[in-house]
Amino acid sequence: MVVALWGLGCGDASTTAVDTLDAHTDAADDTGGEPIPDTAAPTTDLGGTDVSLADVLDAQDASDADGADGADGASDADDAGDAGDADGTGDAPMASDSDNDGIADAVDNCPTIVNPDQSDADADGMGDACDPGPSNDNDGDGVLNGADNCIATPNPPQHDGDDDLLGDACDPSFLATPRLLYLSLWTTGIGQLSFEPESSHHQILGDPAKEASALAFIEANHINELAFYNLHVVLADPSLSGQLAAFVKSARLVGIERAHAIASSISGVDTVATYQAAMLATDPEASFDGLLTELEFWHTGGDYGAYLALLDHMSSVALVDRFASPLIVSTYQGWLHNTPEATDAAYGCPSPSLGAASCIVEAVSQRVDRVLLHVYTSTPLLATTYGDDRFMLYRQTDPAIELLPIFSHEGQAVSAGSEHFMGDWTCANAAEALVGAESRFRAEAAFTVDGFAHYSYFFADTYLDACP
Repeated sequence: MVVALWGLGCGDASTTAVDTLDAHTDAADDTGGEPIPDTAAPTTDLGGTDVSLADVLDAQDASDADGADGADGASDADDAGDAGDADGTGDAPMASDSDNDGIADAVDNCPTIVNPDQSDADADGMGDACDPGPSNDNDGDGVLNGADNCIATPNPPQHDGDDDLLGDACDPSFLATPRLLYLSLWTTGIGQLSFEPESSHHQILGDPAKEASALAFIEANHINELAFYNLHVVLADPSLSGQLAAFVKSARLVGIERAHAIASSISGVDTVATYQAAMLATDPEASFDGLLTELEFWHTGGDYGAYLALLDHMSSVALVDRFASPLIVSTYQGWLHNTPEATDAAYGCPSPSLGAASCIVEAVSQRVDRVLLHVYTSTPLLATTYGDDRFMLYRQTDPAIELLPIFSHEGQAVSAGSEHFMGDWTCANAAEALVGAESRFRAEAAFTVDGFAHYSYFFADTYLDACP
């Protein structure tokens, strides 16, 4: 709200007091006000009595008891001029313009939504930009308000997973679904990419502007969980560790409910454990809520035994969160074995064999609370069929385990390696943001999921901002 203080520039007819404190000897007619010397002021004749111009001004301003201009809304007692009153004649009050579109609220047909053109197609006095009328399209998604299940949030597909007539894109229950974002706060690049120092993604910690950008992205995209990687660098530096703690607390203020530490080795888990113990003792809000491993055993040459040992260690350290509950133990998985011909024995399958994939799912389900299964494809629709066999196998093996598909927002122009995935789709559908991809996936999937994950802040932010 803008409040303008201005001088009235004219006398108050009810004021009768005049000045007795000045030094001029014109008469005993001066009866109150400020000590302005009559000798320095011209006089005029009012009914035969000499009254100075200063006396007249004092008489006009008797209500200005504190002597401070504008403090009581009266005119200018000291003749110094009120703020904003350049000519001494009194300025009109400044009109309020809440949306800063150049149209005063009093005449703005959408006072809180920017609409300088003031278009009003149905001439009902409410601008098209804020008119919920059925013939308008407030969110510009091509669906008129009368048929739109989210009139203020773009959602062309109109998906409504729970059939409550409120679209997923604006449904509080869907927006509260676990939505995890991979984030590196201290890196100079990803894979083949090198960030320029001025990039908002280059070494974020300790840079207020870069941290603010990351937090704004988190809030705008309804992110409620973060997974931090490159912690082997951050936690080895006391200064960076302190900045990480501060960031985690700031992230909680914009909606982060769970902060996960990514570790790819036993020593990495131990480093996280040391940080966690220190934060629980001194600053619990800066502590982690989960552990997430990234050890890609499914690649040729990958070590499945080392992977299981890491999962066992993550559980054995028995870390707790700020509420004294065990940390959520999660794993990221691509394929369930490194070659289609993988032998049962290579994955420790019992006899009679269940098959390598089933053995892996059973072993992992016994060790973790949550699995992030990658569905790295070019569109959300393709992702549903790309991951269906893995999702359904986990569901059959352990119905209670949490399953989250993880999308990669790498695109043709910007990616960590030679492969590219959903970045170009993300850019083409930027108005729907990350929630749109999730909604489309959920509508087509033949299985249920417990949330969604996105790789990563850099790629999602890049492709939502513009098509590279």
